[in-house]
Amino acid sequence: MKALQNLIPNSNKIDKASMLDEAIEYLNQFSSKNRNSTVSPPSKIWT
Repeated sequence: MKALQNLIPNSNKIDKASMLDEAIEYLNQFSSKNRNSTVSPPSKIWT
């Protein structure tokens, strides 16, 4: 649990259920940000 707490910024939860809930929420936000900032691959330049 301590390792998980160290990975989540501003984590101050002590009990396991709250810590896991916070980790899931953080990962969902992180995943959502990555999906929204994904750049499409460059067009094929060489033919």
